[in-house]
Amino acid sequence: MSALVQRTRWKWSDRLHYGGLAERGKFWTCWCAGRLAADPARRLGHWANAYRAALGIDSGGARRLEDKLRPGILDRKSEDQGNIWFREKIGWDRYRVRHRDDNVVLNRSLILKAPGAGGERGVFVIWFESNLIALLHCRQLRELLKDYRIVFASSWSPPYPQAIWPLAGFEDADVTLMLSNARDEEWFRRMDLGFAVTPLYMSSWVDPECYSPKPAEERDIDVLMVANWAPFKRHWLLFEALRALPANWRVVLAGQPEAGRTMGHVRKMAAAHRAPQQIEFHDRLRVDEVAALQERSKTSLILSRREGSCVVVAESLCAGAAVGLLEGAHIGSSAFVNRRTGAFLRERHLAEDLGRLVDAASAGEFSPLEWARGSIGCLQSTKLLNEGLRRRAEERGEPWTKDIAPMRVWGVPGYVDDAEAEQISGSYRELEARHGIWVQGPVRTEEARRQ
Repeated sequence: MSALVQRTRWKWSDRLHYGGLAERGKFWTCWCAGRLAADPARRLGHWANAYRAALGIDSGGARRLEDKLRPGILDRKSEDQGNIWFREKIGWDRYRVRHRDDNVVLNRSLILKAPGAGGERGVFVIWFESNLIALLHCRQLRELLKDYRIVFASSWSPPYPQAIWPLAGFEDADVTLMLSNARDEEWFRRMDLGFAVTPLYMSSWVDPECYSPKPAEERDIDVLMVANWAPFKRHWLLFEALRALPANWRVVLAGQPEAGRTMGHVRKMAAAHRAPQQIEFHDRLRVDEVAALQERSKTSLILSRREGSCVVVAESLCAGAAVGLLEGAHIGSSAFVNRRTGAFLRERHLAEDLGRLVDAASAGEFSPLEWARGSIGCLQSTKLLNEGLRRRAEERGEPWTKDIAPMRVWGVPGYVDDAEAEQISGSYRELEARHGIWVQGPVRTEEARRQ
């Protein structure tokens, strides 16, 4: 297959899958499947998928579906059985739940506060839908919800509602939802399920103190793209733009396999575009190795049209790299892009805009690290989350005598202070013994750094 044919195929495949056509097709397919389904649970499952697709394309069908979906969410059959989304486990088969002995396994989850005396609830943070659905499988879920406030962070926008709605079936549940995009808050509040919403993203938990940025004169990477190798990251668009940009640029890509796509696939894509630069590829780097690249980069590029909050944006800013995102991209961390931190790039004029971004970064026109230290970061986010949870407890007439432990994301969620981790460690053993939940992976910050 000629290079021209390959490039054309990638471009049109991208337009089909990420230009809105696929979501519209999914909406109508799921809507019709729901109309035809005789079983109420299957009907709701199809309509929930249609609802999510409609949210993604800002379709008016989303509001019409809310009227069909909301009654099943709010209708609790009994105190023990929850709503139909919990009883029928609608959509749970999307994620495989792992077990260790008789316990469900969660990763990327942290206890930020242990339960206290007098019925004071702890705080349990769950990252990503796969872990929330695993939580729903645990034994003694009702008792867990009495012991802990749940804080949930979705992996994508719009979020997967079938993982969230089952919790509305439990009167004792106190759930706070983090965002993957500012638009998520509107969608959460429209359903009016009694959940709290906090204006924090996964990318709100990066710690600027973890980075040692190089001075401008030592930044030898012109363009860095940290992204898994999946098609939605749209590497082809970078390679196409590079054909019209200086051959002496240093361009570095760092990623990992995803959705069946490997570094080898992306290397072939780069070769087919015949960009004049010597592009450097890195696969499966450790978190500290990725940070070292970010600390040497003038710019950091994200070319997705839609994803979750995109932690790479915040990491890049904390490492002192100016960020380039596509104009109109549905990415939560686009809220962090401004005149001090980077620029939005026009897809149809990407080479022109990317050249301007690199020139401006080389000239020292941005101050991303200073902005990040004053505007985002794990300590500010801990304070904001703590205030919201404390206020929530007070509104319910529940005790609040101890604040949450500071948390940060360094590849995976972990604690800022190892002393706090040590104090909370016993709660993980109780979580396993009492509720059948085994939390995998780093509890202490040093363990997190080695991931």
